[in-house]
Amino acid sequence: MEDQTKKWVSIAFAVVALVIAGVVISKTLFPSSSKGPDGNAEMYLLCKNCGEIEITREEFRKMLLEQTGGVIPPVAGGGPLILNCPKCGEKTCAVATKCPKCGKVFVPGVGDDPTYPDRCPECGYSALEELQKKRSK
Repeated sequence: MEDQTKKWVSIAFAVVALVIAGVVISKTLFPSSSKGPDGNAEMYLLCKNCGEIEITREEFRKMLLEQTGGVIPPVAGGGPLILNCPKCGEKTCAVATKCPKCGKVFVPGVGDDPTYPDRCPECGYSALEELQKKRSK
């Protein structure tokens, strides 16, 4: 009976160790950019009046559903979708991104480089360009 108990304890220990290893590996390989305890990732809006606004994806989803009635309208000329700003209420807000190099918040695709719409207007960094360079090596 004692050998059977040792076997089950060893199996339980191995399972717990594997679960812990899996959590550590997943946190390392897939780091979270969460904003709060709910793990809701952050995103940015850029308003002509208010400047940069940080919101969660859930807040953005609710804002988008309220303003479009669940139907995203086509954007003329392929430009950014302009929404009512959650701060000032005016239709002067677009979805933006934050440069991972310099931290500048900007609206992608608005700059002079159609090849890399994610190119930062401040420092010139483009994650798409870097990825393409790595793949071509």
